[in-house]
Amino acid sequence: MLSHLKVLACLISGAKGNTHQERLENFYGGQAAGYDAFRDKFLTNRQALINSLPALEAGQRLLDVGGATGRTLEFFGESIKDFEQVTVLDLCRPLLVQAQKRIEGQRWHNVNTICADASTWQADKPYNLTIFSYSMSMIPDWYAAFENAITNTVPGGTIAVVDFYLSRKHASKGRAQHGYLCRHFWHWFFSHDNVFLRDDLLPYIMHRLENCQVTETMERIPYTPCKVPVFRCWGTTPRQEEY
Repeated sequence: MLSHLKVLACLISGAKGNTHQERLENFYGGQAAGYDAFRDKFLTNRQALINSLPALEAGQRLLDVGGATGRTLEFFGESIKDFEQVTVLDLCRPLLVQAQKRIEGQRWHNVNTICADASTWQADKPYNLTIFSYSMSMIPDWYAAFENAITNTVPGGTIAVVDFYLSRKHASKGRAQHGYLCRHFWHWFFSHDNVFLRDDLLPYIMHRLENCQVTETMERIPYTPCKVPVFRCWGTTPRQEEY
């Protein structure tokens, strides 16, 4: 409970700093140790996303973009050890310290961490599966980060995303339509901590990936009666770019 109170205090105080990395580290530095215990309560759908992914062959490569403490990797269970290489990419060093502790505790000899900007970092070798788990809403230049993820994923590979979001004012047919209050309140509520719920996120992902599988839900925020929009989806990267 004490760790939850520390996290809530950080949420109330907000994120401060001149750069994105400074804001991340100032915000999460004091709550890194209690990060997962608190956020597991409302970062839902991660297990459902991973369960929905197409089967991957042993020996493939996984990139967790904005992977923070590496918690998402645990939802793979024992199959995480079947990957040739797993990389947790994040810009926040205090969270990566926790990720390294998890890696050592789990004895994941195929997992490493990299502290770098997801919008510019280039892999030496592309990955077969790239995951954004509640990280896209925290990346300022998310267009660049997503395009970079496509570059860092093999053609025909899989990109999977789970995150908070908002619908456009007039959503496409078949997609969830969020009302005025929902769209404006949640944008205001999360932006205090530099988490931005975007109405173009899901449409852009669906535009850039092929064979996109999408699920949209409303999930409860802990300690409140409120529900926030969440989507999970996965699709395959273009096999040949056309311009």
